[in-house]
Amino acid sequence: MRLSVGQKLIGGFLAVALLALLLGIFAIVELNKVNSATKDMGENWLVATSYAGQMRSAAPDMHRSILRHLLETNPTEVAGIESRLGNYTDKFEKNLGLYEPSITSDSERALFNEIKTAFGDYKASVAEDLALSRAGKKAAAYRQMSDKTYPIFNHLNEKVEALVDLNLTGGAAAMKRSEQDFRMGMGVTVGVVLAVVILALALGMFISRQITRNVSAMAKAAEGIANGDLDQHVEVTTHDELGDMAASFRKMIENLSRIIGEVRDSASTVAAGADQISAGTEQLSQSAQAQAA
Repeated sequence: MRLSVGQKLIGGFLAVALLALLLGIFAIVELNKVNSATKDMGENWLVATSYAGQMRSAAPDMHRSILRHLLETNPTEVAGIESRLGNYTDKFEKNLGLYEPSITSDSERALFNEIKTAFGDYKASVAEDLALSRAGKKAAAYRQMSDKTYPIFNHLNEKVEALVDLNLTGGAAAMKRSEQDFRMGMGVTVGVVLAVVILALALGMFISRQITRNVSAMAKAAEGIANGDLDQHVEVTTHDELGDMAASFRKMIENLSRIIGEVRDSASTVAAGADQISAGTEQLSQSAQAQAA
């Protein structure tokens, strides 16, 4: 297959450019993976963990407020406790609503539904506790809280803790995936960069060596011809412009050798003729001298 020097150079550059393009595509894919994992952590796990953490902090505050309500008899203090209890309850309910859009799996959805149901049961039971406490039935309110409200609270708190753990585990897994994607991307990128550099150097050396070797061979032959030595052999086997030049160079040497050979033959013929003429002239001179004598 005949490839010109230009085609070889273009082919080498195209090979390097193709590898660089593949490297760019791979880098974009890996960056998207890292970005996706980072986005997942920022928009899902971290946010969801924050909401779950807010629920976890609000739950014991609600329960402590109920206990204080049962123990307090001062109407002013009772009103303050109920206000704070309402704030804690609103806080829990608000974060419960904010959390729902971040749900990403069926197991998380099931856990969320359990918390939602338990929270509804807890609010209903707390309302009964407060009604008894406001009516001055502190002992009955305490029994109601111990027998019904407290078990519901424990169940609610347990599920909220499970939700926090789920998000912490998910966030850690997302972080690990991001780190793995980054390490793999970095490793492959470094490997491909080294491959591109090695290929570029190899192609450059190969093409340069072909060109310089062939040009050197013709330069050496030309120097020999310039010094009068026509016995030159140009060994260029590439099928490109340099090969064509070498073939023309060999043909030129053959033609020069032939022309010089013909000139030498002609010179020999002329010299022989000159000798014959010289001999004839000498004979005539001798004959003339003999006659004169």
